[in-house]
Amino acid sequence: CSPTPTKTNLQHDWDLTRMRALGFCVSVAHAEFMARKFSRAGIPAASVTGATPKGERARSQRRLVSREVNVLFTVDVFNEGIDIPEVDTVLLLRPTASVTVFLQQIGRGLRLHQDKECLTVLDFVGTSRREFRFDRTYGALLGGKSRAAVEKAVRDGFPLLPSGCAITLDYESREAILDSLRKVLGIKRSELVELLVALGPDVTLSSVQEASDLILQELYCGGRFLADLRQAAGFKMPAAGPDEASLGRRLRLLLHTDEPERIQLYKDIADGKTRDLLADERVHRRCMMLFCTLFGRQAASGLERYYARLQQHPAICSELSELMDYLSQRVEHIPRRLDLDPAVPLSEHCRYSLDEVMAAFALVRKDNLHRVREGVFFDKPTRCNLLFVTLQKSDKQYSPDTMYNDYAMDRERFHWQSQHTTRSGSKRGLRHIEQERRGIASLLFVRETKKDAYGATVPYLLLGPATYIFHTGERLMNIIWRLKTPMPADVARVTRFAA
Repeated sequence: CSPTPTKTNLQHDWDLTRMRALGFCVSVAHAEFMARKFSRAGIPAASVTGATPKGERARSQRRLVSREVNVLFTVDVFNEGIDIPEVDTVLLLRPTASVTVFLQQIGRGLRLHQDKECLTVLDFVGTSRREFRFDRTYGALLGGKSRAAVEKAVRDGFPLLPSGCAITLDYESREAILDSLRKVLGIKRSELVELLVALGPDVTLSSVQEASDLILQELYCGGRFLADLRQAAGFKMPAAGPDEASLGRRLRLLLHTDEPERIQLYKDIADGKTRDLLADERVHRRCMMLFCTLFGRQAASGLERYYARLQQHPAICSELSELMDYLSQRVEHIPRRLDLDPAVPLSEHCRYSLDEVMAAFALVRKDNLHRVREGVFFDKPTRCNLLFVTLQKSDKQYSPDTMYNDYAMDRERFHWQSQHTTRSGSKRGLRHIEQERRGIASLLFVRETKKDAYGATVPYLLLGPATYIFHTGERLMNIIWRLKTPMPADVARVTRFAA
């Protein structure tokens, strides 16, 4: 991965005497061989291995910095714990199945230094073993993306890398990587069943995930769920309830749950510990979130009835409890409880589906959970202005009139465009502009895309209350919001690059 060529970068490519490079080799013999070959070709090089005395190792580093040599070939020495900020080139001459080692090797060249403006990484590893996991390597470079997202990035030429960076693959390498990724992505239900048989009847969600190396979204895609796989594996299972298949398939709609209080409540419900669902309004609304997700919007008007209905499915309840245990260990951000109506069970920096947000505000119409069809909704009882933003918009999913230009300017400021029909002097427009005087709280919900790589609807991340700063334009207002709580650094990075 290397930046788009500049004048300096092109000079660097031609004038190898200016290069300061580290080459990571397979063995000591390989490192010594490469050093000899480069030196004979007129590129001064040396080898540094675990057998190299400390004094000689330090001298080699000084020679690289002063450009007496242009390349140091090494094996298991410079992966970590070494700081040579002048290094501007990394040569990968060995395959590795370890994402950590791979990132450590690249990281040797990512130190900032005034004498370099970029890092060039050249991967010379030839045809990899059939089982080599390209998804892990490229997923790490792309910030932990799923296999399907990595495949799309490779196919599209890595369009969403940080500014100034590029990953360039020749045609044959690209096709070989895509072929490898497709094989990994194509794991079949029958293969998962065989895996469960091999793991035995005491198999858990964690053990299946670890053994298959699938993320949850992959494990639950295509209508799969663990109780069904256990049944197919021939394990002894409790009698199936009337909605077994439907409820099992809907478990995937809970995979984003990352609010500890909500996770614990769902586990208690699955374990049959929570019976009085109407005693507390905050608990009541969280139950509405769960039951409307599992049974549909009609569940909003009969929570106790749907609680009893869920208990008729012991295998689903057991899997739901296990899933909540699993998710509790993978909460990414520290939630911050909203300082609004205490009955609204939402927390900043947690993820919610659109239906879950509606349930949090108890928006029930004609005994069904209300469905919002626009990106702005004003809740009169709480005086909350709800703003729903999708950063990457496809013309297949959005009309030309709704391709709004929304993006994070930094961790505290967000640029947002109103609907085309919203004038600055209109009722909606004034809700934004005069929110402080009118006692209105604007809540910003953001997601990267509408659908994920597996076809599921992506939930929103609640960034929290946002304060109006200023706007431009009279129709289709360009508003700058200031977030009350700065968004997490990883979220800021994704929102900037996605937009």
